Amino acid sequence: MKKKLKKLKLLILIEIVLFLPTNVYAKVIAINDISTEFVKSNIVSLLNGSDGDITASADEESQTFNVYMKQQKIVTFNYTDDYIEYDNRLGEITQETANKDFINAFMISGLMGSILKLSGIDNQNLPDIDEKNFTDTFETYGLEFITEPYSFNGTNEFGSWSVKGDFIKYFKVSLDSEKIEALMTKYGTEVSQVPSKDLIANLTPTLKAENVKDDSVTLYPRLPYNGEDLKETIYCDIYRSTAENGPYDKINDDKVDCLNNTGVVDKKLKSDTVYYYKTRVVDGVNFSDVLKVTTSKASIVEPEPLPQITSSNNNSNQLANEVKNEEEIENPDTGLFFPFTAISLMLLVSILIFVYTRKKSVFKKI
Repeated sequence: MKKKLKKLKLLILIEIVLFLPTNVYAKVIAINDISTEFVKSNIVSLLNGSDGDITASADEESQTFNVYMKQQKIVTFNYTDDYIEYDNRLGEITQETANKDFINAFMISGLMGSILKLSGIDNQNLPDIDEKNFTDTFETYGLEFITEPYSFNGTNEFGSWSVKGDFIKYFKVSLDSEKIEALMTKYGTEVSQVPSKDLIANLTPTLKAENVKDDSVTLYPRLPYNGEDLKETIYCDIYRSTAENGPYDKINDDKVDCLNNTGVVDKKLKSDTVYYYKTRVVDGVNFSDVLKVTTSKASIVEPEPLPQITSSNNNSNQLANEVKNEEEIENPDTGLFFPFTAISLMLLVSILIFVYTRKKSVFKKI
C-alpha cells in the first residue's frame, strides 16, 4: 500500500512538473509579441493611417519598450517578465507636458490593445471609469493606473481658450493573461475607435495645398484617421494671413470635414503673392505647421490684331475715291456735294448756242 502511495505521489509530481512550463508559457505574454502587435492595435493603426510612421521595439539589454514616431523616440516603458510600466510620478504638469501627455495616452491605449489581443480578448477595451478603481488592483486584476487632473486657460488673437484633462502619472499592466482576463471580466466593454473629445481637441492636423492659381488655391486639412473607420465626423477650420506671424483670419464659413479629404477653395487672391495658412480642429488647441503658398502670376492677354487691308482693297478704294473726286466735290462750308462735270457741260453748250446766235444776227444786218 505504501509503495502504491509513493508511485501515485510520483506520478502527481511528474504531472505537475510537466504541466507548469506549458501553463506558464501560455499565461505570460512575450514582450517581442507585444512589439509586433502594437502597430496593429486600433488606435495606432488609425494614427498610422496617413504616414505609417509609428513603430515600437523592445531593448532587452535595458529592458525598455520604446515607441518611435519618424524614428524619434516619443515614449519609453520599462518592463520585466511580469509587467510593463510607465512612471511619471515626479513629472511636473505644465501646458507643454500636458500636450505631450495626450500622445502618451494614445500609446498606452495601443499597448493595452495589443496585450488584450495577445490574451485572446478581441474588440475589447477599458471604459472611462474612475481611476481610483485601479490604484490597488494590480495583484488581482493586473492593472494600476494613476492620473492627476489639470486645467489651463489663456487668450490669443482668436479670443480666450481653455483646456483640461487628466495627466498620466503612473501606469502598470501585468503580462499574466489570467489577470487580464479577470480585469476584463469585471471592467471590460466593447472598444470604441472614436477618441474622447479631449483627445480630439488636442490632435494636430496637417494641411496641404493643391491647384494653386493666380487668384485661388484649394486647401485640404487632414487628421490621421480614416473617415470609413469612424462613425462621427471631425471638423477643422482653416486660417489665412499675409504674414507668417499673423494675424490670421478664418476663411471657411462652414466646418470642414478633416477625415474625408474635403477641400476648401480660397478665392479672390492676388496673383504672384505669398499667403500663409494653418488649420486646427474645431474648438481645438493645436494648430498645424504654417503652410506657405505663392499664387501664380496672372497671364497677360494679348489684344487681337486689326484686320490687314489687302492690295486689291487699296486699289478699289483708290479708284472709288478718284471717281468721287471727278464727280463730286464737297463744299466745306455747307457739306453739300456739287456735280461739277454736268454743270461744266451745260455751260459749254450754252456758250456755243450764244455764239451761234450772235453770228446769225450779224449776217442779217449785212
